[in-house]
Amino acid sequence: MNRMSDAPAPEPHHATVEFHEPGDVLPHLLGLDGLGYVEAVRDGRLPPDPLMEAMGIAVTEVEAGRVVMEAVPQRHHLNLGGIVHGGFLATILDAATGFALHSTLPAGATSPHVAVAYQFLRAGLPGVRMRADAQVLRKGTRLGHVRAELSDENGRQLATAETTHAVVVVDGFDHLQAGPSA
Repeated sequence: MNRMSDAPAPEPHHATVEFHEPGDVLPHLLGLDGLGYVEAVRDGRLPPDPLMEAMGIAVTEVEAGRVVMEAVPQRHHLNLGGIVHGGFLATILDAATGFALHSTLPAGATSPHVAVAYQFLRAGLPGVRMRADAQVLRKGTRLGHVRAELSDENGRQLATAETTHAVVVVDGFDHLQAGPSA
C-alpha cells in the first residue's frame, strides 16, 4: 500500500515577486563605471539584477573592490528539510562577488563568472537576515578573483565563496539580450 496516496496533498502557498526587465535597465548603464552602477543600485536609483530583485537581495555597502549584500530568506526559499536552500546561499554569494569585481571596472566593461567554489558551513534559517561581504583579492586586465563570506544576523558564518571572473570590455549593449549565446 502506498502511504502517499492516503495523505491529502498539501495546500500550496503563494509569493509574488517584482523585477525589472534587463533590457529596460541596460540603456541607463551607458557611461557609468562599475562603481557608479553599484552605488546607483545601493541608493535605489537603478534596480539590481532581476534575480536579486525577485529574491530580495539588496546592496547595502559598496566601495571600490568591496560589496556587502543582505537578504532575509523567506519560507519559499527553504528546502524540504526546512532550512534555507543552498541555491539561495549560492545566489547571494554569486551576486556579491560579481558586484564586488564590477565595482572596480571602467564604463563599458563587465565581469561574468567563469569559476565558482562554495563551502556551506551552517544552515540558514527563514526570517534571519543574511549578510554577504565580498572583497576583490586580485583584479587583472583579463581575470579577477573574489572571496566572500556569508553570515547571519547572529554572527554565525554560514558559507564562503571564491570566484573567478573574466574581465570583458563591451562595445555598447546592443548584443546583450536574452536567449542563447552566439
